[in-house]
Amino acid sequence: MSGIQSKAIRATGAIAIVRLFVCLTVFASTANAQLPHRLYPRPPAVRLADREFASRVVKGSIVLGTIQKVVATGEAKIDPWHHPDRHEFRLEIKVEKSLFGAVPEETVLKVPQLWMNLNDWKSRLGENRLPSEGDRVIFQYKPADLADRDQEKIFNGAELGPAHETELKRLRQVSHILKSSSAEEAAQLVLNGCQDDDPHFARWCLIVSETGNAYSAEPYQTVYGNIRRHISPPQNLEVCWSLLQSPKTHSLVYQAADYRLSREKLTASEQEKRHRCHLQRLEQIVTGDTFAEADIYYRVFELKHLLSSVYPRMPLDLRIELIQRLKTVVHQDHQHSAFKVLVATYAPSLNAPDNQACRDELFKFYQGCLPLRATKDSYGYGYRGGLIKLMKQESLATSGISSTGLDLLIAMITLGDADCAYQSASSIEGYAKFCRREEIAWPELPLLLTSLIKNCPHRKAQEGLEQAAGSLDVELVLPGPMVQ
Repeated sequence: MSGIQSKAIRATGAIAIVRLFVCLTVFASTANAQLPHRLYPRPPAVRLADREFASRVVKGSIVLGTIQKVVATGEAKIDPWHHPDRHEFRLEIKVEKSLFGAVPEETVLKVPQLWMNLNDWKSRLGENRLPSEGDRVIFQYKPADLADRDQEKIFNGAELGPAHETELKRLRQVSHILKSSSAEEAAQLVLNGCQDDDPHFARWCLIVSETGNAYSAEPYQTVYGNIRRHISPPQNLEVCWSLLQSPKTHSLVYQAADYRLSREKLTASEQEKRHRCHLQRLEQIVTGDTFAEADIYYRVFELKHLLSSVYPRMPLDLRIELIQRLKTVVHQDHQHSAFKVLVATYAPSLNAPDNQACRDELFKFYQGCLPLRATKDSYGYGYRGGLIKLMKQESLATSGISSTGLDLLIAMITLGDADCAYQSASSIEGYAKFCRREEIAWPELPLLLTSLIKNCPHRKAQEGLEQAAGSLDVELVLPGPMVQ
């Protein structure tokens, strides 16, 4: 037991436990869960980046029209574990024009069965209501989707979404490029479009400009092949580097461009260049203006992309430099708290478990942003979840106890307020169970647990910790009356 641990126990003692705290799989959604619904972006009706868009251009139709008749049948497919709920509708849609694919012969499309995710519809509409007569809509389908399937009740792939003018403008841009008589001019429009202010259009342009990846298969090649022949790989890469270096690049486009570069065999200097671009984005969170509400959702998930997907594959020295910058995100207070939660949760993703220097830097990060007061946001939960993950990584790598991590947990219990102690205690129980399972530092940890119970400064925490000891089969000699 370290000196800090002993002092903390003697000073006020320690720890509480409710139950085994939720594992890191739950923390993966922490930042997302604490974003209020108003910050969720309105998703487009037509997902241009998806394979299904290209497939409908080749084999189906995407039309603009108005709902003439709509009937909710009352039938629903409820699957609480795997898929969103789907509700059945029958519709008649008066076709205004064909946007992509085959032009329908009918002026009124009769849809005998459409299974809708109503949450998607409401999110795209921006209103809490069902589709109704008079709604201007975008309808995407293939001929088989209009077949009468009432007897079988088979889900089909047709989709219905509200027709917002912003999206119609985007689709007109896409249509203009695909229908251009000059593939060379279309290619130039695509390269220019990668810099467009509309992130969904810009991301589509990046996809069109790229070859040699998943987007080179069918049906992408049928739809985009003529244009791609006039765009060279160096041109595509030049655009990606330009997007990474621009501080104005939208997160959707930034991630797409970075993903494209990640598939290249970058030189050491190119990796360094990419790293500097990422640090520039991190600096925008710390010192830049407060993000507009429309940007917060995307920026949060851009940061998640960097921490969980990009840097675990980056050279170790670049990872360590990023770790050294992370506490600045926690200490800033002008951005949404989701950024702090995300950093505390995902920091261990940057770890190289067998590298002591990397682990030391991560523990320095957690030492520098220790929460001693419970807050309304999820920072404390994210912090403890990330810390426990790092402790487990260290114990597996060294086959020993994570002394630094325990110091931090004990500090939260002995120096933190009652709520902080109550919430932190379960982390020690979880770590102790992990160590017992892995046969690490056992039975040393039960001795620490016993000492913490005897000196715990918070009644509720002490009671919980005694229950935890029981679940770990630790024999206790109960102390005198518990403190209040």
